[in-house]
Amino acid sequence: MRLLAVIQHDLISDGGEEQVKRFSLSLLLFSIVLCLFISLDLSWAEMIGSGTYHGYATIDRWGQNVFHLGPYHLFLSDKVAKQLKMYLSKPLELNVSKIDSFKGDGAMIQEVDNVSVKEFATGLVLFASVESDSIKKSEGLTLHLVLRNDSKEEITIWPGSLAVVLTTKCPFQNAAIGYKDSDNRAYWYYQYFYYSFKENTKPLKIACREISLPWSDRELVEHGCNIRVADGYRGSNGWVTLKSRAKFEADIVVGKELLPGEYEVFFYTTTGNLSSVPGPMSERIRFDVIDSNK
Repeated sequence: MRLLAVIQHDLISDGGEEQVKRFSLSLLLFSIVLCLFISLDLSWAEMIGSGTYHGYATIDRWGQNVFHLGPYHLFLSDKVAKQLKMYLSKPLELNVSKIDSFKGDGAMIQEVDNVSVKEFATGLVLFASVESDSIKKSEGLTLHLVLRNDSKEEITIWPGSLAVVLTTKCPFQNAAIGYKDSDNRAYWYYQYFYYSFKENTKPLKIACREISLPWSDRELVEHGCNIRVADGYRGSNGWVTLKSRAKFEADIVVGKELLPGEYEVFFYTTTGNLSSVPGPMSERIRFDVIDSNK
C-alpha cells in the first residue's frame, strides 16, 4: 500500500490526475484477472486429484494405457498399468492416491491404493461389430449394435443413454471438414494430452467424439424382443424395461466426415464422467479410413 501511495503521489505531482485514474483502473482489472486465474486453477485442482475414479482400464490401438468412461480419459503410468492388467475391460472403481495433472491438458494416474469391480446395470450386455475395418473416405462406418439383458432380472434404462464414441490420436480442426457447431464446439470435443520429461518418451494424446443414438423408447419396444415401456413412462422418449433375455439390434452408419487415418469406436451406456459408476460397454474396435483416390 505504501508503494501504491508513492506512485500515486508522483503521478499527481506531475499533474497527472487522469494518469492516476488510468493507473487505478488498470490495477483493478489486473486484480480481477488474477482472482479469476487463481479460482480457475483451484477448480481444476479439485477436479483432477486423488480420490475415487470409475471406468475401464484398457490399451488403445496406439499402445497407450488409459482409464476411461466413455469419452473421458486419463492415462496410466507403467506401474498402474501393470497393477490393472488383470482387470482390463472390466468396470472398475479405483482409489487413486497420486495423480499428475500438470503436464498438458490431460492427467496420468501414478498410484492406486485399491481396485474393485463395480458396475451399473449388471447383466446388460452391449456388443458392436463392423462390416469392414477399412473404409473409404465419405463412405461411413457401418456398425451393427446389439443390446441384451443376460440377467434373470428386469433392467430399466433410458434410450438416450446409449451412445457410440469415436477416438483418434490425430484430431483434425473443424475447418478441415467444414464442421460447424451451434455452440462453437470442436468436432473432437474431448481431447487429452500428457507430456513426460522422461527420456525416450513420446507425448500421449487421445481425442474423442460422442454420438448419441437416435432410438426412441417406442423403437426399442417395436423392434426389440421382450422390451416394454417402463411403468410410469407412457409418454415419448421415456424409459424402457428389458425383461430377462431381452434383445435389440440395429445398424447405424457413423463417421462419413472422417479424414483418412486410424480410429477406434465403441458402444456404451452414458452414466456421467469418471466420478460415476460405469455401465456396460462393447469392445473398442479398430478401423481405418483410407483415401478413396488411392
